[in-house]
Formats: sequence, structure tokens, C-alpha cells
Amino acid sequence: MGAVTAMLYLPRKKEVKAVIFDNPYKNVKSVIEGMLNQTKVPSFMVGGTAKIIAKSVQDKADFDLNNVNPVKYVAPSLSCPAFFIASVND
Repeated sequence: MGAVTAMLYLPRKKEVKAVIFDNPYKNVKSVIEGMLNQTKVPSFMVGGTAKIIAKSVQDKADFDLNNVNPVKYVAPSLSCPAFFIASVND
């Protein structure tokens, strides 16, 4: 989560010359699905369960999880070189 937090902050800091992101997530949906895949939730139920979680967050916090997509919304606005690092199974 720290990599994404830095990514969200960087567009305001023009003096940064380069950055390395260690294991940033592509979007929150992929994080939720990855976590569900590590549980005993059957694979055919992962998508539906992720939608239930997103709906619950929308209802309780008035927040659309599908809009939490740092690669789509933030990365294009970065004004410095960025290196994205992740391990094989991430």
C-alpha cells in the first residue's frame, strides 16, 4: 500500500527526480481478488464475492472501489522516471 500512497502523492512533488515502486497494486479489485484466491473461497465465487465487497464499501462509505486504480489515473501524470518492481508471484 505504501507504493500506491507514494504514487498518489508524487504528482504534487515536482522536485522528485525518479522513484522506485515496490509491489504497487494495479487496482483494488485485483487486490481483493488476490486475497480471496488465498482463502477457501471457491474460484468460481471470487468475482461475485469481490462485487459484494465493492457494493458494501459503496453503501457504507459512498466510495467506488473501481475508481481506485493508480496505474490508470495516477501513473500517466507522473513527471519523473518510475520503476515498478514486483516478485514473480505478486
